[in-house]
Amino acid sequence: MSCLEKRVVITGAGSGIGAATAKRFASEGASVVPNGRDRGKLDRRPSSEPGRFACRLSR
Repeated sequence: MSCLEKRVVITGAGSGIGAATAKRFASEGASVVPNGRDRGKLDRRPSSEPGRFACRLSR
């Protein structure tokens, strides 16, 4: 399956399976939107989305 021109939201992308999944989708050409609880871990991950920013999704 081609991932070109696809957007993928990955939860738990800061480490483990989520990080591996995000990396794999990015390598297949998808635009990855990483999501996770630990902003520090997400900031250390490479991003396929230029101009990305952090936002809080819960209160």
